[in-house]
Amino acid sequence: MSEKLTLKVFPKGWGREAYRVFEISDTQTLEDLCYRILACFDFDADHMYAFYMDNVPYSRTAAYSCDGFRSVSAAKLSWFHLLKGQKFILHYDFGDDWMFMINVQKVEPSDGKEKFKLIRSKGSVEQYPDWDEE
Repeated sequence: MSEKLTLKVFPKGWGREAYRVFEISDTQTLEDLCYRILACFDFDADHMYAFYMDNVPYSRTAAYSCDGFRSVSAAKLSWFHLLKGQKFILHYDFGDDWMFMINVQKVEPSDGKEKFKLIRSKGSVEQYPDWDEE
């Protein structure tokens, strides 16, 4: 039986100013989750990324967006047996070093119909701020 996860996601350091809360089915992959997060924050999906499922950046448990290592393309969220209160990280764009903090707020049975639903959105961040303006 699949589960519905309610996740709160925010760029590190922006937890009070900019965040998204959404529901996603645990039948979705880490790759699906990454692209949903990027879309919610209006980011371009043009860089490599990694998930740190133990909430420790650069840990050995990372799943990467490239061949080799542990690939995210087939890794379903259900494989990680996520629990309420669990935290993990999406590290996006290794050059700009975006760290999206992910908190599991709820885990409940799914009806299998809805794969993604944005519940709450606050604030915004710029993926490529124009530093020349300052």
